[in-house]
This record gives sequence, structure tokens and C-alpha cells, in this order.
Amino acid sequence: IALVALGVGIAAQAQDPLAAARVTLTGPVEREWVFKQIQVFMGPGNLCLQGEALRFRATKKVVIESCANGQMTNRTVDWTLRPNGVLDPILTYDGAGYELLFSDKDGKHYMRLRKRGVDQIDPAEDRGFRLGEP
Repeated sequence: IALVALGVGIAAQAQDPLAAARVTLTGPVEREWVFKQIQVFMGPGNLCLQGEALRFRATKKVVIESCANGQMTNRTVDWTLRPNGVLDPILTYDGAGYELLFSDKDGKHYMRLRKRGVDQIDPAEDRGFRLGEP
């Protein structure tokens, strides 16, 4: 599994893969990772059709933006990143831990959050995000 650090040199990745993952996740200040494109209504209130995005900040905060029941909500929670042996690092936010994987395809950047099942019967859950447009 390739770790792609956007804007981080290969030497830096080899020296500290956790730091490289942190920079890929947040950029120098903040990065938005889109799970489902946010679509909102024009007019008063926070009305929406769909959407979910995560804005990871270098300050170790993440803004969770989601459309639920036609209302756009924003919550800010802490995030942490820790090593996972030789495997991909573990990203924890909002009470859950995920294996953090990055990839590039056709010039676009992607992040996958994988939640492992408790046992072999319980399947893993993958959530795929793409880097939001600046």
C-alpha cells in the first residue's frame, strides 16, 4: 500500500512516515476530504440535499460536515494519529479508529479510512474520500 505525501519528499517519508501522513492529511494548515459532494439549498437556514466532508486541521481538530435529514451540521472534534506497527497508521476521531491509507489516481488524491471488523465474520468497512478542490 503506497503512502502518498502531497508536498512531502520521499526522504522525509522514509525518516518519519507518521509525520508524512500528518502532512498529507492536513497540508500546512487544513485540507478538506470529501466523502459525498455537499449540495445545499439557496436561502435561509442550513438546508441541504446531501453531502459529507471532513476538514482536517494541523491543530489536530477535524470539522465534520454532514447533511442529515435535510439539515447541514458541522461539528469539531479532536483527531490523533498513531503508529500501527508495520501497517498503515491509525487515525482516531469522533470515538472511532481507522487505518489511514492514501493513494493517487489520474492526478487526483484519495484517502481511505478502513475500520477493521472485530473478527473474521465481521467485515471491514472502507470509506473513500477525495481531496477537495481548493
